[in-house]
Amino acid sequence: MPEGSRSAVPNDTRLALLTLGAAALRGEPGVTLFELGKPLAVIAYLCCAPERSAPREHLIDLLWGDVEPDAAKHALRQTLWYIRKRLGDHTLISGGEVLTVVGAVASDRDDFLAAVAENDVEAVVRRYTGDFFPGFAAPGGAEFERWADIERQRLRSFFWRGAEVLVRRWMSSGKT
Repeated sequence: MPEGSRSAVPNDTRLALLTLGAAALRGEPGVTLFELGKPLAVIAYLCCAPERSAPREHLIDLLWGDVEPDAAKHALRQTLWYIRKRLGDHTLISGGEVLTVVGAVASDRDDFLAAVAENDVEAVVRRYTGDFFPGFAAPGGAEFERWADIERQRLRSFFWRGAEVLVRRWMSSGKT
């Protein structure tokens, strides 16, 4: 189905943000609302940010760093409008100068980090399905790409540490 013809998302639909091994925002099972691009980058960044919030100016610097300030502000407003249009009644992002994710969004990254925090190495290895936000590249998005690279390295290191612990555990127990 073409992207523009999908219906709006009901307000009670739980959204799922995929960032490991793929990048997408999904609504109902099998319905992809956003694929790799700046709208998804805005959503992903806000979902990963402390307090799930970031100033508009920071998002502009991350994703429209090569654009004149007024045009960059307009581009962010257009991106937020597009996100709202695609989600319909489902409120995801709100705010004035500071934007905040207010809607329910499940995230594979959050699930992975919860397994890391719980020291559940089997879940860490199982939940790591690939690099963080792979394949993103956009004009003006160099700062976002740098941030994603740092996050990619951080998450990958958690995975490798968990995998090493799990393999050592299996080797010491004779499990193959």
